[in-house]
Amino acid sequence: RWPSLVLRGVNTITSPDTLALVLGLGWSAAAPRAAAADTSRFLPWTDAPPAAVRLSDLDGRPVSPEDYRGKVLLVSFWATWCEFCREQMLAMQRLKQRLAGQPFDILAVNFGESPRRVREYLKDLPVNLRVAMDPEQSGARAWRVRVLPVNYLVGPDGRPRFTVLGEYDWAGDEAVAVIRGLLP
Repeated sequence: RWPSLVLRGVNTITSPDTLALVLGLGWSAAAPRAAAADTSRFLPWTDAPPAAVRLSDLDGRPVSPEDYRGKVLLVSFWATWCEFCREQMLAMQRLKQRLAGQPFDILAVNFGESPRRVREYLKDLPVNLRVAMDPEQSGARAWRVRVLPVNYLVGPDGRPRFTVLGEYDWAGDEAVAVIRGLLP
């Protein structure tokens, strides 16, 4: 005899065929939501906002994500040794061109390398992105960076909205749509 199974709001299920039907219906109802969630790389930021951090750009000028209030900001942590960071920075340059004239900007935060090494790396990379130096990883600690590359989309109010881990095509339509949805 098949054991009985009682589900809330459902009569007692006493046969394997009925159980398979109920579970199959539940799976098919949940499948579209699960598939949609898997296609998005934008993970909602659920932590408290990161602590304010003041870094310097390659010219020694102070820079902080707080300087970009009123704009959507892509904060990208990267390093010269990061295999995926090069292509991602090129995609970010294309994204910047696609959103030209919009209240949007990019801050590329280098993870713990020397300005000399970063300048040498960027010399051969056709990008026009503001680069902040994070030699002691204080910015990385504040933003809870665990892997590279990692990117954060910050709303015009200065609050982080999304995290994107790993390699991502920032020039793609999905990225543009999400960013446009955050624009003031």
